[in-house]
Amino acid sequence: MVAVELPPLEGSQQSNELKDALEAEMEKTKEMEESMKRLDDEMTRSDELLSQMIPKSVAEKVKSGLNPVETCEVERQLVTGPIQQ
Repeated sequence: MVAVELPPLEGSQQSNELKDALEAEMEKTKEMEESMKRLDDEMTRSDELLSQMIPKSVAEKVKSGLNPVETCEVERQLVTGPIQQ
């Protein structure tokens, strides 16, 4: 934050300036809170979608920053049965 030196103001003018500045900051805070709420909602939706697409344990690993390729597991299975000709 940069400090700005303001010229001296008369009492009521200074009070009005401070009130306006406070209201502006309160509005910014409200907008930031709304943005954070929307972000939280989107993150929740993303987590739910990811959990529907891949196993939850793998989704947690990916969300924690693990390379998705490192979450892959290979299961070898031998399938036997009659050979069709």
